[in-house]
Amino acid sequence: MKTLILTLALFALSFNGIAQFNDTIFYKSGMQKVVSIKDFTNTQIFYTTVNSKGKTVDSQVTKSVVRRFVMYDEDGTLQYNSKVINTEVDDMKFQTKFPSTVSVSKHSFSINPFFLPFLSASLKHNYRFGSKMQFSICSRATILGPLLDNEGYWGNVMFGTGFQITPFYNKRLAFGLDFVPMIGLYTDGYDDPSLMLPISVDFDFYITKNVGISADIGFGNIYDGSSYFGVRGHLGVLIQLNDKKTFETNY
Repeated sequence: MKTLILTLALFALSFNGIAQFNDTIFYKSGMQKVVSIKDFTNTQIFYTTVNSKGKTVDSQVTKSVVRRFVMYDEDGTLQYNSKVINTEVDDMKFQTKFPSTVSVSKHSFSINPFFLPFLSASLKHNYRFGSKMQFSICSRATILGPLLDNEGYWGNVMFGTGFQITPFYNKRLAFGLDFVPMIGLYTDGYDDPSLMLPISVDFDFYITKNVGISADIGFGNIYDGSSYFGVRGHLGVLIQLNDKKTFETNY
């Protein structure tokens, strides 16, 4: 009889001791551990548990091996679920990379700074419109000064206006295609005008709200009495004016 009473007493004490460990850590390996979580940081979880010998011990685990963990109060009511927090963090990261809304300037300019020391200029302007600013009138101009005019293989003054479509925007990048016919002139008057009909790929990389980098490259035929294949390109500092339109991307 004494043995039975002692056994029941030990069972009751053990049950009460375990009952207070009502938090759970779920490991990436699939293992689950019932514990009492005391504290946690961005990298560690500090907890108390009962080891294999039945002793209460303090321990800690690195979050890198943990899938999630939950914490309950004494009444068994859920107080904290790390999965919910992690999901919110993931959503914030996703929204930063692929935001549901973006703001795009109606007018943007780009100038190649490397041409300026040679008394030359390479310029680009976009006037954007549409419900998601997906359309724009794109204009380009390149003027080669005396130091570079021999490099203008189809003119030392080249300019044109055409149409650009930009189907994708996010916080850091815009991507599009354009068709901008360009006329090439030689200011010495000895050569006839040239016409280039390029299709170009356009990228805008946003560094701040108003400043970034614009890059594009195009391929097409050049006509100056004969016809031959040519390449054109632009790399410049992008400046966005504050006349911006905000819209839902819904990608």
